[in-house]
Amino acid sequence: MLASGIIMILLIAGVAIDYSRYVAASEKLLTATESAAMAGALTAKRYVKLEVDKGKYRACCPSEDGGCSPCCKSCQKKIIISGAERELLENKGYKKYCCSCGCGRVKILDQWVEYSNDGFDAQIEAERFFKLNTPKEMTCFQGGSAEISNIEIVNKRSDPRYPSVIVEAKGKIKTLIMEAMNGILFNRLSNYLTTERCVQGGSFYYDIHGRWQRPPEEGCE
Repeated sequence: MLASGIIMILLIAGVAIDYSRYVAASEKLLTATESAAMAGALTAKRYVKLEVDKGKYRACCPSEDGGCSPCCKSCQKKIIISGAERELLENKGYKKYCCSCGCGRVKILDQWVEYSNDGFDAQIEAERFFKLNTPKEMTCFQGGSAEISNIEIVNKRSDPRYPSVIVEAKGKIKTLIMEAMNGILFNRLSNYLTTERCVQGGSFYYDIHGRWQRPPEEGCE
């Protein structure tokens, strides 16, 4: 009875120790997954569609004395251009389409974001940040493992989860006390504890009314 009691106490202690390590490692895996999703989401490029009144061009108009004086005449035709928001708006790149006397009204028709290279850049950043934050308890040196099981780049505006990066990860830690107890209990305990995490990182942007777009719908079940 004494031997059985000691075994039970050691078993409970072993489970408690390994479970506390598991909980800590699971939270660290969540942090790694969150950093991966956010890093991927931050690679989004902002784009804009503009209607540009080209304004007026500098011309020579007849003067009262029959000579010619400089004046500005309407360019008339408006143009629609699309491109990077930073280039066209922040750096006022639309001005290169203006006539010599300057542009008229510039109207924003649409704003959106895209993950460049068909989401490849977002995937690379997500994987890089995941590796940087991988829990040490889940590294191969500790007998465990951690990896991204799936990365989904939601790049289509028709998708209710747009625009976002969804990262799913899984990991496992090698037990310490429980593994040692297996010699007594004839390998009835698992040598590993596993966990999975899913995090969605959203890329927000302003709509044509200057308001933040609604957050993407939940992508992690």
